[in-house]
Amino acid sequence: MYCLCDEVLQVVWFTALFPYVVLGVLFVRGITLPGSEMGINYYLRPNLEMLKNPSVWQDAATQVFFSLGPGFGVLMAYSSYNDFHNNVYIVFRDALITSAINCGTSFLSGFVIFSVSYNVIDFCLSLSPSLGVGSSTMSRSSLICKGFKSPHTTKVDIKLQVLGYMSCKSGKAIDAVAQEGPGLVFVVYPEALATMPWAPGWSVLFFLMLMTLGLDSSFGGSEAIITALSDEYPIIRYNRKVFIACLFSFYMLVGLSICTKVNHYINFQGGILIMEWLIVYGTTWGLLIAVFCEVMVVSYIYGMSVPNECIQSRASSLSIPGIRQFVCDLDEMLRFKPGIYWRICWMILAPAFLLVRSFFLHFFFTNVC
Repeated sequence: MYCLCDEVLQVVWFTALFPYVVLGVLFVRGITLPGSEMGINYYLRPNLEMLKNPSVWQDAATQVFFSLGPGFGVLMAYSSYNDFHNNVYIVFRDALITSAINCGTSFLSGFVIFSVSYNVIDFCLSLSPSLGVGSSTMSRSSLICKGFKSPHTTKVDIKLQVLGYMSCKSGKAIDAVAQEGPGLVFVVYPEALATMPWAPGWSVLFFLMLMTLGLDSSFGGSEAIITALSDEYPIIRYNRKVFIACLFSFYMLVGLSICTKVNHYINFQGGILIMEWLIVYGTTWGLLIAVFCEVMVVSYIYGMSVPNECIQSRASSLSIPGIRQFVCDLDEMLRFKPGIYWRICWMILAPAFLLVRSFFLHFFFTNVC
């Protein structure tokens, strides 16, 4: 990373576009596999009853934070390099394009995951003679896979509900396997790729894609830290390369702790538990508090002690100094004021949503230990 700090733009061109190439290849390959329609059907068929589960809303909100990146500082760091009058809504539509591509990528990834995973149904059956079901005597369409029933056959009482080898070996339902986090990426999907022809090649592409995605995530998250500290402390700006080397060395040390394995006589799970700590305690609670503070400061506190002519002349009818100052700043940069919808979101809806999510996160909290 030290030697790439000046050429990071060229690196990002590859690391940002290569995952889409791999996703496209895996998508085309996945939908051509036998049984892929079952996985896609499971993926696209909604279960409205799950909307009553508070944890579903928590997971959805967490996914938005991780996917779009609000609260991490990355968006603000990147936007600070734009032209002052760059209109992200009318001229280049940066915000709309970024959000649309992000959501489309997540949607496409679902097809890639579920279409490939269901291809191992017959392979799992051949490895599980104890089930009394053989792929030679029963077609794939007659299997019941977590809510699926073929209209051409009667219900078959089998215990196998599959999403790759993990479900085959553990007997768990597909939704239970999909919730296992790292297991889906590092166990279930690689083992599904192992059943395909030219398995080593597919595996190399898949893990190379994961590596490039990890690099992109590191670039984005680090840029927020580097930009903020460089603007605040000139000594860091003048020694940018040294600071980047130290920062990524720190990343490496933290990453090594996640790779640890403690003796089984000690009641400690090692690296996997540290990773759960970072996910649950570090990002969920920490990010929630950070975003709530950002919204409250921008909407109610920002600009209170800074008189501005815009507040008396061109600001909205809302009497709160913070939001009026923020609207005036946007008017100066974008040459138009955001509508009432955005102001209500910043002042009421966003804080209320974050408070409700905090409430459910507290009362439906699951201890990872």
